[in-house]
Amino acid sequence: MKPLALAIASLGVYSASLSALADTPTEKIEITGSRIKRVDAETASPVEVVSRADIAKSGNATVADALRSITANSGSYSENFTNSFSPGASGISLRGLGQKSTLVLINGRRAPNYGFAQNLSDTYFDLNSLPASAIERVEVLKDGASALYGSDAVAGVINVIMRKDFKGLEVSAEQGISDSNDLPESHVAITGGLGKLSEDNYNVLASLDFFKRDGITYADREKTRNYDMTSMPGGLSGWGSGAGTYYDPTTKTMTPAANCQAGGQIVDATKFSSSYHGSACAYNPASYLNLYPSTERLNFFSRGTFNLGGSLQAFAEVFASHTKTNQLSTPASLSINGFGVAYDPVTHGASRIDTTLPVGNAANPYPVATALGYTFFDVGPRSAEIVSDSYRVLGGLKGALKTWDWEVALTAGQSKSKADNFNYVNVHALQKALVDGSYDFFNPTKAQSDALRLNTTRNSTSKTYTADASVRGDLFSLPAGSVGAVFGVDFRREQLDDVPDDLLKNGYILGSGATETHGSRNVSAAYFEFAVPVVKSVEMGLAARADKYSDFGSAFSPSANIKFTPMKELAFRASWGKGFRAPTLAENSDSNSTSFQTITDKKLKQSYSVATVVKSNPNLSPEKSTSLNFGIVAQPLKAVDFTIDYFRIKQNNLVGRDSAAYVVNHEAEHPELVVRDPSTGRVIYVLRQFYNQDYVQTSGIDYTANWRMGQMGPGKLSAKLDWSYLIDWKMLSKGVLTDYAGNDGYNLYHRNTGKLKFNWDAPVWSVSLGVNYLDGYNIASPVTDANDNVVQDHVNAYITTDIYTSYNVTKALQATFSIQNIENRNPPTDLQYAEGYDTYDYGLRGRYYRLGVNYKF
Repeated sequence: MKPLALAIASLGVYSASLSALADTPTEKIEITGSRIKRVDAETASPVEVVSRADIAKSGNATVADALRSITANSGSYSENFTNSFSPGASGISLRGLGQKSTLVLINGRRAPNYGFAQNLSDTYFDLNSLPASAIERVEVLKDGASALYGSDAVAGVINVIMRKDFKGLEVSAEQGISDSNDLPESHVAITGGLGKLSEDNYNVLASLDFFKRDGITYADREKTRNYDMTSMPGGLSGWGSGAGTYYDPTTKTMTPAANCQAGGQIVDATKFSSSYHGSACAYNPASYLNLYPSTERLNFFSRGTFNLGGSLQAFAEVFASHTKTNQLSTPASLSINGFGVAYDPVTHGASRIDTTLPVGNAANPYPVATALGYTFFDVGPRSAEIVSDSYRVLGGLKGALKTWDWEVALTAGQSKSKADNFNYVNVHALQKALVDGSYDFFNPTKAQSDALRLNTTRNSTSKTYTADASVRGDLFSLPAGSVGAVFGVDFRREQLDDVPDDLLKNGYILGSGATETHGSRNVSAAYFEFAVPVVKSVEMGLAARADKYSDFGSAFSPSANIKFTPMKELAFRASWGKGFRAPTLAENSDSNSTSFQTITDKKLKQSYSVATVVKSNPNLSPEKSTSLNFGIVAQPLKAVDFTIDYFRIKQNNLVGRDSAAYVVNHEAEHPELVVRDPSTGRVIYVLRQFYNQDYVQTSGIDYTANWRMGQMGPGKLSAKLDWSYLIDWKMLSKGVLTDYAGNDGYNLYHRNTGKLKFNWDAPVWSVSLGVNYLDGYNIASPVTDANDNVVQDHVNAYITTDIYTSYNVTKALQATFSIQNIENRNPPTDLQYAEGYDTYDYGLRGRYYRLGVNYKF
C-alpha cells in the first residue's frame, strides 16, 4: 500500500491535527500567512502549530531540535555539522529548498541573520538563540509567502510567537545524559511577569535560558571508533596516511618511515586507494573529530506592553543571545602528494606550497626530494571556539482610528560572530624549516613546535534595521460579510561584514580556507491584502507586494487563495503565489571564499584535494518562484479531524555554482577556471562563481490527523499523525533534469517522513509515546566491491521511539522524565561514508534520558 493511502486508511487508528473546526475561537486572531485577523484558525494556507506543550513532549532540550524534527524540514544544518563555514548555529529548511529560502520571524518581525553564512552563501537566523521558556507557540507556514513577508519566504515561514500578558514567576531545570554516560546536558530557565494588561494597564515579561552540553568524538561510539568500514565489501577507511609515510608518485608506492609517529600503525597502502602499492604509517583520527561539539547558550527575551489610554498601546521587545561552541579537528598535516596550498593574497585564489623534503634534510633518506605524509601531532589538534552575540531591540505603537487598526514599529538587530582557531601551521616557518632542517620531524622539541604554531581569528557582523507601518480594517460590506484589508509599508537595511584573520589573508596558514564578505543593501516595500467573503461558504484572499532592492532592482509578488466550506465539517482550500528570493549578501556583494574539495582529475587519472575559490557575482538576478497548494480540512467524526494538502514549488533562476569536480571535468570549455601547477600538472585551485542556474521543482503531500479517543482510566487518550510524502524534487542543471526524491545524489531527500504520537493526559499524570520514521533512500552511485560488484544501492529506513511523562507533584511543582530513542538504534549503514552512515542527516547520540522539574510561584 502506498504511504499516503496507508496514512489515510489509518485515520481511525493513528491520527492528529489542529482541531480548529472543533474548537472555533470567539476572538479574532492573526495566523501566520495572513495579516488579517479572523475567527477561523484554519486559513486557506496550511499552517502547523507547534505549542509549548508540543516542544516539551518532543523530549528535545532546545527549540531548534524540536523544529528541525518537523516532517516538512529537509536539508538543514545544526551545530553538529562541524565541517562548516557557519559553525555553531542551527537553521531550518522547509521543503529542502535551503535555509536561505525559509524566513524565521519573531512575533511576526525579522531578526538579524547569523554572522557566518552556511555553504559560503546561505544567510539565515540561528534557531539556537531562541529561549525556549519564553515561547508560547511556533506557527509553521508551509506555503510560499513572499507577497506578505518578502524575500526568503519562498519555501515558507517559521513565526515564533513569544509569551505575553504572563504574571507570576516560573523556574525550571532539566538534566540529560546519554545511555553511554556522556553528552551531559543542563538546561535552566526562569520566567517572570508583572502586571495584567486588562487590570493594571501594563505587563512586563522577562525570560532567561541557560543551556550547556559537553561534546563527544567519533572515538566515543562503537560504530565510529575504528573509523574504518573496510571489513565490509566496498567499505571505506577514514584513516589518515600521514603518520610518517614516504611516497613515490611515479610508482604510486608508499613506504613507512623507520618509526611511525605516536599512535600510528603500519597498514596496507590499498586501504587508501586500490591503485596504491606498499605500506603506510597510518593513524585513526576518530579521537580528533567531534560527533557533537560542546556548547553553551544564554538566551534572554523581554516584552513590555503598556495601555496609554483609549486604544493607544505601546510595546517593546528586547531579545539577546550569547552562544559558545567548541569544535575539535585533526592536526595539520603534510600531504603524501608533496605539496599543500595556502591563500594567495595577490590572486585571491590559492598558491601551491612545496612540502617535499629536500635532499639533505635529516628526515629524507633518499637522494632526491621526497614527499612525506606527516601529521603535526606536536603542534596539537586544530580546534575552534565560536562565540556569537546577537540582539534585537524593538519598539512600537498601535491603536485604532475609527474602525481601522494601525501599528508602527522600529527594530534594530545585530549578530556578531567570532571564531578563534587554534594550532594551525605557519607556511613560511614550515618552508624555512624544510630548507634549513630546523624542525626535527620525528623528535620535535617544544620550541620547534611553537615556532610552527599559529592561531587565527575570524569576525563577522550581520546587522538589520527595519521600520514598518500598517493599517487594517474592513473596506466595505458584502451580503456574505465584510471585506477585510491590510495595507503596509516597510523599510529595511541589511549589512554583512565577514572579516578573516590577516594571517589567512596574507597566506600564512597551511591548508585552511578563508571567507570574506562586505556588503549592504536597502530594501523598501509596500503590500496589501484583501479577504473577500464571496458567499457565506466561500472566502477569497488576494495579496501583493512590491519590493525595491538597492543592489539588484525590484520584484513584484502577487498571491491568491480561496477556501470553500460547504459544511462545518468539511472545507476545501487552495492557494497560488509568485515569489522571489533576493541573492544573499554573500552571493552578490564583495565576497570571496576559499575551501578544499577532493576531485578526480581525469587528465592525470588521480584523486586529490584541491583548493576551490568561490566568488560573488554582482550581476545575479533574483530567484523567481511559483507555489501552489490545495487541500482538504475535514472532521468526519466528532473525535476525528484531518487535513490533506498538496504542494508544489518551482524556483527559477536558481543561484548556485558548479562543483569543483564539474569545473575540472569540463576544463576544455573554461580553461581560465582551472589553475594548474606548471611542473606537475596538478590542479592548485578551481574558480567557481555564483550564477543563475535553471530551476528546482518540488512537490508532495502533507497529511495531518487527530483522533481524540476519549476517556481511558483517569485520563484522556488521543493520537496524532504527521506525515509528508515527497512526490519529486527535480533540478534542471546544464540541460539535465534529475529527480532526487528518495535519493542522495544532491542532498538527501527522504520520500516519506512521519511522526506518530499517542498522548494520555490525566489531572496529575501525562504520558506521550512518539514514533519517528525516516524513509530509506537509494544511493545515486551504488557502492561496489573490488570486483565491481554492487554491494549496496539502498539504505534502509530508520525508526525510533520516544517517551515523555510529566507528574504534578503539587499544584505548583511538576516533574518530567523522557527517553529518546528507546531502542538505542544506530543510523542505518551507508557504505559511502567511512563513518558507516550519513553524518549529515543522522546522529549517533543513542538512547538519551532527561529529567526535569518546573515550579510556578
